[in-house]
Amino acid sequence: MPNHPMVLVAVGTDHHRFDRLVDWVDRWAEAIGRDRAKVVVQYGSAAAPGFAEGHALFDHDALQQAMADADIVVCHGGPATIAEARRHGHLPICVPRDPAHGEHVDGHQQLFARRMGTAGIVALAEQEAEFTALLGRALAEPEAFRVEQRSATGQLPGTLAVGRILVELLGAAPTPVGVEPVGAPDHAPLPEPRVNVLFVAGLGRSGSTLIERLASQLPGHAGIGESVHLWERSLVDDELCGCGEPFSRCPFWSKVGDIAFGGWDQLDVKEVRTIKAMVDRTRYVPALVAPRSTRFNERLARYNELLTSFYRAVRQVSGA
Repeated sequence: MPNHPMVLVAVGTDHHRFDRLVDWVDRWAEAIGRDRAKVVVQYGSAAAPGFAEGHALFDHDALQQAMADADIVVCHGGPATIAEARRHGHLPICVPRDPAHGEHVDGHQQLFARRMGTAGIVALAEQEAEFTALLGRALAEPEAFRVEQRSATGQLPGTLAVGRILVELLGAAPTPVGVEPVGAPDHAPLPEPRVNVLFVAGLGRSGSTLIERLASQLPGHAGIGESVHLWERSLVDDELCGCGEPFSRCPFWSKVGDIAFGGWDQLDVKEVRTIKAMVDRTRYVPALVAPRSTRFNERLARYNELLTSFYRAVRQVSGA
């Protein structure tokens, strides 16, 4: 049998249906016929394609294999999906979800995809005619839709401008942990090494996870996820860590708790959550900038003490 190029379409796992993209793909696949390309669609919560090969979901390994096998990748405007496609050497054809069609909660995918399109990081299509034209060009000029794959060091060569910004911001070598200052007298106590934290703030589904992934690939840096949810999702709900174990059984986090607090069970979680609610809210930003209340200052000092112990322990366990 002839070896037809494979087109992979991935709409992600969002519960909003993306029937519009699935329909575009299915019409295009039927129009060109199976003798021109093999079209595989991961359609999520949308209706399954009628002509192309359809899969509601892929597990992680299956998706990685499909990305590796594909000649052309089409995706929604999710930053992680775009990054994965490029990691496998693809310039993805990106169709962002449109809230006007009930495909998402807001227009952040459109804004993100347009910026990525302007930067040449994706081939952007927001209308069906643009989409079919790009697919036709990809079949005719496959090399125009290829990029350099991730290197052995795990970097994403020549990709996101945000990556270059992070390199500039974080490129200075961090202070080595536990290094004694030059010229310090033997009897002088070592100052506690400063903890440098890159705190990424943003609305949900804004691309902050992608920024964290890029930052954690830089030497001397460790990504620890949304630590803002530590006290509730981890300590109370015992949600799964990225390693697959519940927080309470994760070796990394268990060691962090031991170093920071003598064990997580030594913390009064109810007290910590109460203090957090009294200082760590958007409404308290003015007070954080210019604290006035003595009670607020006391709560803030206690919360900072907890966070400092936490970050120092993370640095020690991760070596970052």
